[in-house]
Amino acid sequence: MKNTPASILLKTLRLSFAFPLLALPLLFSACGGGNPGESIVVYTALEPDEWPRMIGKFNEHHPDIEVRVLRDSTEIIASRFLNERNNPQADVIWGLALSRVAHFKEEGLLESFEIADSSHMRERFLDKEDPPSWAGLSVWMSAIIVNRIELDRLGLETPRSMADLIRPEYKGKIAMPDPNSSGTGYMFVNAILQQMGEEEGWAFLERLDQNILRYTHSGARPTTMAARGEVPIGLSFGAWGFRHVAAGDPVEVIFPSEGSGWDMNSAALVRKDDLKPAARKFLEWTLTLEAMEHYAITYPVVGDRRVTNLPEGYPENPESQMIENDFAWLGANKDRILDEFRSRLTRE
Repeated sequence: MKNTPASILLKTLRLSFAFPLLALPLLFSACGGGNPGESIVVYTALEPDEWPRMIGKFNEHHPDIEVRVLRDSTEIIASRFLNERNNPQADVIWGLALSRVAHFKEEGLLESFEIADSSHMRERFLDKEDPPSWAGLSVWMSAIIVNRIELDRLGLETPRSMADLIRPEYKGKIAMPDPNSSGTGYMFVNAILQQMGEEEGWAFLERLDQNILRYTHSGARPTTMAARGEVPIGLSFGAWGFRHVAAGDPVEVIFPSEGSGWDMNSAALVRKDDLKPAARKFLEWTLTLEAMEHYAITYPVVGDRRVTNLPEGYPENPESQMIENDFAWLGANKDRILDEFRSRLTRE
């Protein structure tokens, strides 16, 4: 089978201290040793080298709160959360794509919250409702990751745009995240559909599909494949590409000339009867200047406009690279788009 299966099997994990061994890579427990009743569950899609250090920083301020984290790709976390809607296990959603979190709000699954001082938040990083049900943390944007050595070996030019990727010489040379499991994969699909319109966009995706060697479970995997020389071209997100650049891998990060699709890591409180005060404390901390400065280590645009750090490699004005994004449309149409993707492009 060339591509990933049409259906994604959702791992069933028990959220308790007695996790089976296979669940341990998804769990990080941070406890300051205070009141043992202060324990919350956080669902996230942040990368494994991001969230542990931030939980550590949170516990410097709140050593009495234990944070249990369940981490997986965007669609796996979203599917689990929606399946638990009648008995929610999470207390906080943190670092999950706004294209999904906006849908959670529409489904009535989120609790509104107060922000002590929102004057420093960029306008589009905050739910327009008062009080808000979600807040944006950081932006991640689509990029083309190429292995320079492999391109030279194969005598291929470096693609500089999404339009370049459907050229016949790239047949079987590209890895792309599967939008059914990956928020990054969906980011690519929705960018194409929003920029081109659905009729032209689906036609483009069908032509691009002819050049795809493999659809991957995670958004980071195509970058890893390109870095290892498994493919010369991986469609991923810029932040992960720059990590491989920093590690000395022979890759280049290219932001497509048409503009980049993008999504926003966001945070929200889960609506439940027994929402804990500790959950509100954690959410409040994720929006502090200290937390925003940590997001800016990796991401080019963060919610607090006071943070101006720009990670190396991004355009000088990264917001100019970001396409127009209609998150209401994304949330309302996501299931339909994923069904269409499976119908048109997933091959058994």
